[in-house]
Amino acid sequence: MGMFCGLGSSVLLKELDHVQLNFENVVEWAMEHLQKDDRIIWFLSLVQRGALLRIRNSSGRSIRPKIRRKIERKLKGFDDDRVLADLESDFTMNWPHYQSLAGMYQATLMKDYSFHFRKGKRLSPKSAGEILRDFEEMEERLQKLVGGDRFCTDGKPYLELENEWTWFAVDEGQSCQEAQAMRHCGNGGGRHGDILLSLREPVRKRDLLFWKPHLTFILNNGVLGEMKGHANTRPEKQFFPQISQLLFRSEIREVRGGGYLPQNNFAFCDMSIAQQEQSLQANPDLVVDPFGDDGQVLLEGKIFRWIESRTPDFPPRFTKRMDSSSSWVVFQMAVRSSKRTAWVSYAWCSLRKGMLGRLFLEREDFDEALSSSLVDILLLPAFKGFSMDQDPLSYGSDWGVTLTRKGCCKIMRRKPVYFRNSSLSAVWSLAGLSRAYLSVLNDRFGFSFRKTEDGIALRRFDSPLRFARETSNGRYIRSIQRLQEKSISGLPDESPFEVPWLKVRPVKKQKNSNELSLVLTAEGSSLFFEIMDFQALRDFRGLVPEIIYRFGLRTPSRN
Repeated sequence: MGMFCGLGSSVLLKELDHVQLNFENVVEWAMEHLQKDDRIIWFLSLVQRGALLRIRNSSGRSIRPKIRRKIERKLKGFDDDRVLADLESDFTMNWPHYQSLAGMYQATLMKDYSFHFRKGKRLSPKSAGEILRDFEEMEERLQKLVGGDRFCTDGKPYLELENEWTWFAVDEGQSCQEAQAMRHCGNGGGRHGDILLSLREPVRKRDLLFWKPHLTFILNNGVLGEMKGHANTRPEKQFFPQISQLLFRSEIREVRGGGYLPQNNFAFCDMSIAQQEQSLQANPDLVVDPFGDDGQVLLEGKIFRWIESRTPDFPPRFTKRMDSSSSWVVFQMAVRSSKRTAWVSYAWCSLRKGMLGRLFLEREDFDEALSSSLVDILLLPAFKGFSMDQDPLSYGSDWGVTLTRKGCCKIMRRKPVYFRNSSLSAVWSLAGLSRAYLSVLNDRFGFSFRKTEDGIALRRFDSPLRFARETSNGRYIRSIQRLQEKSISGLPDESPFEVPWLKVRPVKKQKNSNELSLVLTAEGSSLFFEIMDFQALRDFRGLVPEIIYRFGLRTPSRN
C-alpha cells in the first residue's frame, strides 16, 4: 500500500470509461493471484503508473512537489500510450486462467516465466500485452504436447440422455483428466463448492467403454458459471439439445456465465426459441438473463422490446469495464411458456448522460427485429450521441454491423450527430449526393448547405457584385462593375474558380432577381471537403476566401 501513498484510496480513470480503481482491492488481488514478489510489484507498478498519469493529466489540479517528483520518477521511460495499453490489456480478467493452467499441468515454463526483461544488472517490466501473448503461445504448445485420445474416467453420472450420452459430475470441482482431454484448465482455479459438469459421448472399443467429453460446465450453488466447449470455445449448435435437457433440472437455478473468456460461454439466447421455451416450461424459475424482466420500456413490439435497466446482475469479470452502476439500454426478445414470459437480452450498451457506449451483441446472427428497431431507438430524443468517439461506419463497429444502409441514411438525415466521427468519404460512399450527406455536413461544420439537382448549394449572394467583393480581388471586382455598367447583370459563363466543379449560377426565383448560388457539383464533393478541412481551420476568413486560397480564382478577360 506504500506504493500508493499520497494518491488517496482510489483513482477514477476517465480514459478507461470511468473505471474506479480501489488500491486496497488491487493489492488484495495481486497477493492472491500473482503470489511471487516480482510479479506482485510488476502489477502494482502498472496500476501506480496509471494513477500517476491520471493525476498528472487532470486539468486544474494542483500537485504537491513531492507527488510531482514521484510522477516524474515513476513515469520516466513510459509514454502515455504504454501506460494506458497496460491498463486496457484485460490482464486481471485473463491471468487467473493461466495461473490455474500452470498448476493443473504443472507447467514449469509458465511457473518460471519472468515478467521483466534483464538489461545488464537492471530489470525492465514487460508490457501486459506481451505477457498475455507469451502465455497464450505456451498454452497452445501445451495443448499440442498432450495429444492422444480425449477420454475421461473420473466423475459420476449426473444426467443420462438419449444414445447413452451422459452429463457427468466431478464433485471436486476440478479435473486434470478434463483439462487434458478438453485442452483447458479443468477449472483448476475454481471456487469452493464448484461442481464440474462434463457432457460425454460413449465410445466403444471392442469390449471397453470410454467417455469422450465435449462440454465443460461449472455449477456452484445452482448457478452455471463457465460453460465452454473444446479448448475454451463457445459450445456448438449440435450440443444445444443436451444443454437444454440439462436446464430442465430444477436444481439449476440460473444461467450466468463469467470466468475466463466470458464471451465464449454458452448463452441462453444461443438456442432456438423452441429450445428456450422447452427449458422454461420444464424449469419455470430458471434465471436466464442478467437484466431480468424489469426495466423502463423505451420501445416495444410484439415479440421484442428495448428497455433501460439500472441494476444488471453481471457475473464477475463478465466483460471489459462493465460497470454495474451504469445505466443500460437493452434489446430483449420474449420467450413464452405456459407458466411465464421471460425476456432474453440479445444486445445492450451503456448509457451515461444521454451518450450511448459500444454495443455488445450476445450472438453474431442477431435477430431481424434488432436491426429494424435500432433506428427507432437511436432516434429517441433522450439519446444525444455515441460516447468514446465511436464511428458506426468503421470496420468492426457493432453498431455498424447491425444497421442497414437505409437505416444509416435515415439516422443521418434526422440525427447526424451519431456520425460526427465518421470520415466524410465513408459517408459519401454510403449516402452519395443526398439529404443524408448534407445533413452530416451541416451538423459537422455548422453551415446551411442545400441540395440541388446536380450538387450542393454552398452559399447564396444577392448580386454578382456582392460575390465579387467577397473575393477581395480588385481586378475581379472591377470586371463585374464594368458588366453592370453595361447593364449585364450576370457573371461570365465560365467558372470563376480554377476547378470545373465549383460554379456560380443564377437562382431561379423571380424574373428580375440578381441572386446567385455557389454550387459544388457531385464530381468534386468528396475531394472539396477533404481539401477544405473545415474542422482544422482556426482563423476562418469566410467561405469564398478560403475556397480561393485552396483552388484559385480565374480572373475574367477584358473581353
